[in-house]
Amino acid sequence: MPNFKIFQDVADQARIKVYGNQNLPLAQDNATGILQIDGNVTIGNTVNVTGDVTVAGTVTVGNTVSVTGDVTVAGTVTVGNTVSVTGDVTVAGTVTVGNTVSVTGDVTVAGTVTVGNTVSVTGDVTVAGTVTVGNTVNVTGDVTVAGTVTVGNTVSVTGDVTVAGTVTVGNTVNVIGDVTIAGTVTVGNTVNVTGDVTVAGTVTVGNTVNVTGDVTVAGTVTVGNTVSVTGDVTVAGTVTVGNTVSVTGDVTVAGTVTVGNTVSVTGDVTVAGTVTVGNTVSVTGDVTVAGTVTVGNTVNVTGDVTVAGTVTVGNTVNVTGDVTVAGTVTVGNIITTTTSTTNTPLSVSEFSNTSFVPSTLWDVLDLNVWTIGVVNDATSAGNAEVQLQVSPDGAVYYVDSTETLSPNTVYPFFSSAHMRYARVNYRAISGASAITLNFYYQGHS
Repeated sequence: MPNFKIFQDVADQARIKVYGNQNLPLAQDNATGILQIDGNVTIGNTVNVTGDVTVAGTVTVGNTVSVTGDVTVAGTVTVGNTVSVTGDVTVAGTVTVGNTVSVTGDVTVAGTVTVGNTVSVTGDVTVAGTVTVGNTVNVTGDVTVAGTVTVGNTVSVTGDVTVAGTVTVGNTVNVIGDVTIAGTVTVGNTVNVTGDVTVAGTVTVGNTVNVTGDVTVAGTVTVGNTVSVTGDVTVAGTVTVGNTVSVTGDVTVAGTVTVGNTVSVTGDVTVAGTVTVGNTVSVTGDVTVAGTVTVGNTVNVTGDVTVAGTVTVGNTVNVTGDVTVAGTVTVGNIITTTTSTTNTPLSVSEFSNTSFVPSTLWDVLDLNVWTIGVVNDATSAGNAEVQLQVSPDGAVYYVDSTETLSPNTVYPFFSSAHMRYARVNYRAISGASAITLNFYYQGHS
């Protein structure tokens, strides 16, 4: 029925149907039925509807739209100002709004929605299409994104968030609820989450991340500034943090973690993957390393330490607890242990230097009995000369004893002078043969 308007006079069936292409001013007084638009309608001012609205054609409204009822758009809707809906909204077509959108009800988008200002929704939001918002988004309800969402400012959600698509946020994201990401999320500023976070996709955050809840990463996470987590952290993927990491909870790494500054953990730490820290590491809890750990500065541990992998520390290591090393540990400065027992092996491979070289310095003050066992692991010709040195301050040393070790021999070095620090000096007697020495620092209090 092109170019005709049909008006239903029966009150309980009140509705208006518009067919065809025309400019039509519409006004609805106390309408309680459905406004259905199948053609093209242009309205210069405000539209207020009490009832459901279905658009399969094209509607252009110059000012505000207010609807009390469900809205379904399979066509094209353009609104110059604000849209307010009390009811569910379903968009399979295209909607463009110049100002704010406010919805009390669920929102489902399989088409394209563009909003110039703020979006506020009290209800669940599901996006399988494309949504672009110029300003802030506030949602009280669950959010599920399988499509593409771009927000110019802040996003605040009270509810769970699930992303299998692509989300880009220009400013801060605040979520009170669980967050699950299998897609791609980019946030220009800070992320604050009260709930568990699971990442199997890719997340990039320009500033700080604060999480109160457990964090599990099987994908890739890049954070430009600080990360703070109150909860357990499990990494099987890749995490890169530009600044400090602080965790109150257990940390398990089977993937790769790179931190530009300090790491502080209150909880147990288990590393089967690779961890690189640019500055200091402080742990209150047990530490187990079966992978590779590199720390640029000091390591402080209150708890037991077990190393079956490789640990490299640029400065001092301080441990209050038992130390067991079956792997390789390299320390640039002093190892201090306050412990009932210690077993710390170190290895120097294939050296031929005929001048004395000092080993790692050990703090032995709290041990009643200690020994540095030295093994010459050379399998052929290659004698080594080894000195035990002790010191009260780590600066001035006393040569306690000197021994020559032939290949495949061991000698236990210990001192009757109980000074705070001990180390060994070692050299190859002849530079013609490369020598491997293994040092075993062992003792108990």
